[in-house]
Amino acid sequence: MRARHSLVVILALLLGPTVLAAQGRVLRGIVVDSSTGTPVVGANVAVRGTGIGAVTGSDGRFTITGVPTGNVPIIVRRIGYGARDIVVLAGESDIRVAMRSDP
Repeated sequence: MRARHSLVVILALLLGPTVLAAQGRVLRGIVVDSSTGTPVVGANVAVRGTGIGAVTGSDGRFTITGVPTGNVPIIVRRIGYGARDIVVLAGESDIRVAMRSDP
């Protein structure tokens, strides 16, 4: 039994970094009002077609983990603003999104 437990621990240590690397990248950013430059609080930022996303905080910032590698389509939504569709390129990890308020 002890040998089995040791084997599990050794496998976890060896495979752990591989599993973490396969989970994707981290995307950070800020969402601002295009007219004023002020942070947009409560905007939904999501990887299109997935359940991966985040909501901006009081400073307009967000962090999304597990973002797929390569170019990724992102949608940003907030009541009172027009939705923004953007593509985050493979080498990008920090973005700035300016949103226009609805008339």
